[in-house]
Amino acid sequence: MKEGAIVTIVDLNEETGKAMEQELQQISPKSMFFQANLMEREDLPKIIGTVVAKYGKLDVLVNNAHASKQATIEDTTQADLDLSFNTGFYPTFYLMQAAWKRKGI
Repeated sequence: MKEGAIVTIVDLNEETGKAMEQELQQISPKSMFFQANLMEREDLPKIIGTVVAKYGKLDVLVNNAHASKQATIEDTTQADLDLSFNTGFYPTFYLMQAAWKRKGI
């Protein structure tokens, strides 16, 4: 960031996101927080759209969100799998797809 990166943090938790935004803005004043639930698939393109509208482009997309419940294979439920895929795999794919469609990356 000291080299000029502008970062957008996406988080469900507003308190955590705003705290991170304040910390980032000390290094890169244009950085911002975007509150979103990554499990709301229809909202994912809005994240990309907001970044591209504000900054004109998106150079790098880092997908590192993922929630899961640790359980043995015998105890893993459909709800456990849904949580994992709906916060990790699917948002990663749909954010990349939205960025590609916007020619953001």
